[in-house]
Amino acid sequence: MRNTHITWTLALALLLIVGCAAPQQDNTEEARVGIEATNAQFMAAVSQGDAAGAAACYTEDAQFMPPNGEIVSGREAIQEAMQGLIDAGIKGLRLEAIEVEGHGDTAYEVGKGTLTGEDGQTIDEVKYIVIWKKVGDEWKLHRDIFNSNLPLPTEEEHEHGDEEAEHEHEES
Repeated sequence: MRNTHITWTLALALLLIVGCAAPQQDNTEEARVGIEATNAQFMAAVSQGDAAGAAACYTEDAQFMPPNGEIVSGREAIQEAMQGLIDAGIKGLRLEAIEVEGHGDTAYEVGKGTLTGEDGQTIDEVKYIVIWKKVGDEWKLHRDIFNSNLPLPTEEEHEHGDEEAEHEHEES
């Protein structure tokens, strides 16, 4: 009987502690404004070919999860990945936040974007999810994953691409 009394007392105390804990404040509008500002910096950096500037928009311990690749961890590695994307022909980026929700120093964003190359031609249309962290007065990307809206190549397109690559290799 005594054990039952202790168990109920502990359960009630735990319930009171959890129930009285302050919930994270909803700061969605403040988060949206900060996220849109960081996204503007990020898009400007990409369009200027500035991988370091793009990487500066991430937290020190951020993770970038590009399609068809491994997780890229840490700002320095993200800078290298961004440089690879820029070197591969990404000359511009347009992002559009569809949904943002902020809670304290954490927020998430769901959005869509367009990757562009020379002369603004569309290279890819993407969708993404970002978990953001507030660092000081700035919102920074903390976890970033995106993927393409383009369909996978058909077997015929894939074979044709292999033939073109083989032909280019023979010419060099």
